[in-house]
Amino acid sequence: MAADVLRSDGNKGMGVSENENGGQGSEDWFEQRGAADGAPIRFVERRMGGRRRNDTRMLGEMPQSLLPTPAVSLIIPTRNEARNVADVLGRLPKMVTEVVLVDASSDVTKLMARSSRSDIRIIGEPAPGKGNALRAGLAAAHGDILVAMDADGSMSPEEIPRFVHPLEHGFDFTKGSRFMAGGGSLDITPTRRAGNRALVEAANLLLGVRYTDLCYGFFAMRRIFLESLDLRSTGFEIET
Repeated sequence: MAADVLRSDGNKGMGVSENENGGQGSEDWFEQRGAADGAPIRFVERRMGGRRRNDTRMLGEMPQSLLPTPAVSLIIPTRNEARNVADVLGRLPKMVTEVVLVDASSDVTKLMARSSRSDIRIIGEPAPGKGNALRAGLAAAHGDILVAMDADGSMSPEEIPRFVHPLEHGFDFTKGSRFMAGGGSLDITPTRRAGNRALVEAANLLLGVRYTDLCYGFFAMRRIFLESLDLRSTGFEIET
């Protein structure tokens, strides 16, 4: 898994902080070993302008968050995912305290979901479109941290802690990426890859950021920013 992370206060990450290219680069990052598998997790703070004054390389373990353990809600839009939803729900980490399924299926997706997780909340898709489904799920969720993912098996539930961890240490938004080191996709075609790259480059140029993947629906955010986002998208464009 690889992810871009954003935060609003502009403060530097802890753990490992490094700016490459002799201080002329454009990212700070910190790294920590995953608690479950020991794999290194690299979180990147994208920014323009190079190293800040007094930035130094710091090696050491990231301190535990002093904040109370946040409630984590998972939002999953589904459409005829009866074959996959049970497997996805069965692999959720314990940190997920609420699952909101936004369903628009004509098969037995809801039945399979309830048989796999009895406390799941299932709501109907208010109108056709993934954007409508995600907006409804985000609004219905109660958690301090909101995570969204698909139910088709293309996203790994075991990686949810890696999305949540930065949010417990000052970041505001974590977005999965298929095009950073550690990412990947089995169904990305050359045409889709070229289209995604064009969109990413346009967004980076217009917004002054350095995203690596826009069209990917695995992300996490702190709930306190949901209202200010004023989401209105009705289709897949909500992922960007």
